[in-house]
Amino acid sequence: MCDVGKRRGVFNWRKPGFEQDERHPVVCLSQPEVRLYLAWLSDKTGRVYRLPTEVEWEYAARAGTETPFSMGPVTRSTANVGRSHDGTVVGGLFATNPWGLSDAVGNVWEMTSQCAEERAGSTDPRDTAECRWLVKGGAWSSPIAATRHAARRFVKDGIATNDLGFHVVREVDERDNDKILTMAEKKALLQADKDAAAIEANSKKEAEQARLKKLEEEEAAIAKKAAAAKEKEKAAAKK
Repeated sequence: MCDVGKRRGVFNWRKPGFEQDERHPVVCLSQPEVRLYLAWLSDKTGRVYRLPTEVEWEYAARAGTETPFSMGPVTRSTANVGRSHDGTVVGGLFATNPWGLSDAVGNVWEMTSQCAEERAGSTDPRDTAECRWLVKGGAWSSPIAATRHAARRFVKDGIATNDLGFHVVREVDERDNDKILTMAEKKALLQADKDAAAIEANSKKEAEQARLKKLEEEEAAIAKKAAAAKEKEKAAAKK
């Protein structure tokens, strides 16, 4: 059963209370259901898929930044937050963070593998019936302050809502050795992208300036030709 607030009816991941397609994040799944899916995916692919820890989630979301939001100031027009949409939107619709991760802010709360015992209030990753799972990132229904990378929320095990989803982690092994980048390599790639963007912007600017100069020259030539024709008419009239 999926909690969708005041909407009436029976809801699930296929019918979350608003229109969705395969491009939208999956919602209306509980933590146990997601763990079952990830176990199936791991078995099917031969790779280990799981939910991130809070540290892993924040590391990816912050992308080397130390600001509340890694992609700059967040508003209802730059992210799916504050009920700017009545439900989820297509993944990646808004700007990505510096590492290319989409929807680290808003759209859906994202599950982590960490939980806290209700009595102790600790972040104990044990899977217990009393576990309250830590979720991050805020959702389409969240105020902007709740979507900061440092913000936290806990949900009880077994709870499913239409503003709760997940990003997954695939663990690396020797098969990924030639694909793993060091921080220096990541920074170099980011700088290369920035340099390429600057060169492209400068080229467009130069092309636009050249176009405007050509138009000015053409207009000046037309004006000169018109002036010469007028002078010729005046000279002919005097005769």
